[in-house]
Amino acid sequence: MSLLENLERLITERGSSAILKERIDLIREQIAALERKNTQLVESLKLAEAKAVVLEAENKELRNQLKAHERNDEKLGDATVTVLRFLFERGDEASADFAAYELRQPESVVEHHFDILRQRGFIRQSGRYMRTADIAPGGPAFRLTPEGRAFYMQLTAG
Repeated sequence: MSLLENLERLITERGSSAILKERIDLIREQIAALERKNTQLVESLKLAEAKAVVLEAENKELRNQLKAHERNDEKLGDATVTVLRFLFERGDEASADFAAYELRQPESVVEHHFDILRQRGFIRQSGRYMRTADIAPGGPAFRLTPEGRAFYMQLTAG
């Protein structure tokens, strides 16, 4: 090989390595950009998954509320409405045995209506026990919930 050929080969190789270096630098920049984008996407995915969990919980709560409203929309029987009216007009808590005495109904029947009203969220146990002297042995006291009062008001308004 002649000196000229060696020089030409050196220039060609040197030029090629500069081009390769530029290409490698470009690839490194692209890799860094893709890694940044991947990090952003991973963070976005984590946020979306967390939001999905929150939305699922809200969805479950709304479905439960819908079921409760559907149950409330079902017509109450006349005897259950009588028990509801008794509690509304009493304006205070009452036990099933006291309500049974006042309504002149068997206690087990009144307890059944209390169960219906409790399932629909119209009454709740107050945490106290009520003893009615010489009338009944006493039992847990119940009171109307705001939903129960509102439902009774809707019944009497219509």
